[in-house]
Amino acid sequence: GAATLTTSAGNNVVTLGGDGIRVSGIDFQGNGTAARAINDAGGATGTVIERSSVSNFANVGIEITPSTNTTINTVTFSGNNRDILLNAANSTLTNITSTGVTGTSITLNNATGTTTLSNISITGAGAGGGVSFNNASGTVTATNVDISGRDTLAIDGGDAVFSFDAASSINATGGTAVSISNRSGGSFTHAGSVVANGAGTAGIFSFASTGAHSISFTGTVDIGTTTAITSSGVFIDNTGQNVTINFADIDIETDTGFGMVVQNGGTLSVGTGSLAVNNAQITNFAGIAFGAGGVNFTSITGTNLASAAGLGFNTVTGGAFTVSGTTSIAGSTGSAIAATNVSANMQFGTVDLTLTSGDGLLLAGNAGTLTTGDMTIAMGTGGNGIRATGTNGTMTFGNVDITNVGTGTGVNLSGGTFDGQVTFATLDITGTSQTGSKGINLTGYDN
Repeated sequence: GAATLTTSAGNNVVTLGGDGIRVSGIDFQGNGTAARAINDAGGATGTVIERSSVSNFANVGIEITPSTNTTINTVTFSGNNRDILLNAANSTLTNITSTGVTGTSITLNNATGTTTLSNISITGAGAGGGVSFNNASGTVTATNVDISGRDTLAIDGGDAVFSFDAASSINATGGTAVSISNRSGGSFTHAGSVVANGAGTAGIFSFASTGAHSISFTGTVDIGTTTAITSSGVFIDNTGQNVTINFADIDIETDTGFGMVVQNGGTLSVGTGSLAVNNAQITNFAGIAFGAGGVNFTSITGTNLASAAGLGFNTVTGGAFTVSGTTSIAGSTGSAIAATNVSANMQFGTVDLTLTSGDGLLLAGNAGTLTTGDMTIAMGTGGNGIRATGTNGTMTFGNVDITNVGTGTGVNLSGGTFDGQVTFATLDITGTSQTGSKGINLTGYDN
């Protein structure tokens, strides 16, 4: 069997004394008190660590900083505070298994050249996370990399080109599934599955960009679809940079967290997906463009919404926004759907809106066209069923049924100017018996 090596509390088992050292076939035991299994003495080049196990170290299993051309192959980690820490050029990590890490399993700082990750399984990552990159450049190629636990993947800074293949996966049970921040360039592609579930879990975050780059999830992304998450499904703030974001297939369910927020520059594309949000805003798209293929959902559901718009669009250009199935929003106190300065076309299937107060559909100064299927609006206190103001493009509605108008207005086009026609297949407005109630208000309407 493998030789077993250990040391006293606070010490390192092996200190690398030079370059080109190979460590093979060793069972390293930290007993919860030893600092490291392997540590460098001022950096190392060409280190190979293979066919070994590293368990129960208080600081980190393997630390080489700086590290050049390090290979870690067929190593099992268990019960460590952290598993691997490299300040890394041209690293190769392959056939690695990690269980029960309490901090971050793999941290690669200042990665340069070619970084290769393959056949890696991390389960039960702790508060520090699964895999963390800081200021990476060059290329990072990940094949069959599976990460589960808290804060599963974090990328901070740098301009590396990241590629995770279709056999890779992320399963977040706490913290943030994917966090991308402070990127100055490069690209990130994940072709495998991304899953996040449960209270205290967030989906995909990107923020503080300092340059143009791209983020693409070409596999399935399922956030909160088993157990709703209590943070945001997607929250992306591009800070004015030209960031291109693509989701091929994304489904989100949140409870008290935003559904999807993308704002302050960049381009968003969604191939297909669904959104279901309770007690928070469903979408906020502000100051962005939709890609040529558009942003496409099969269904959108919102319940118990707060004062912000359920579906919010502000200064959006580019391709179309499309919901092919039903959009159902209930309990809104602001506007169920609000669009301001939108030149992208918007198309909805069936629309069901139940208002507590405020407006059902608020349109202000949109050059794009609006098309809906059949629409029902059950009004709350005051407000408007449909409110259009400023200059708007062509609007085409299916059969529209507005009820419980009360002291509000069913259709309010007062002061509006339209570049095209406003067309209803049929329009039925009821509940207009109260003082101050208006079925249709066309005061100052210009077409």
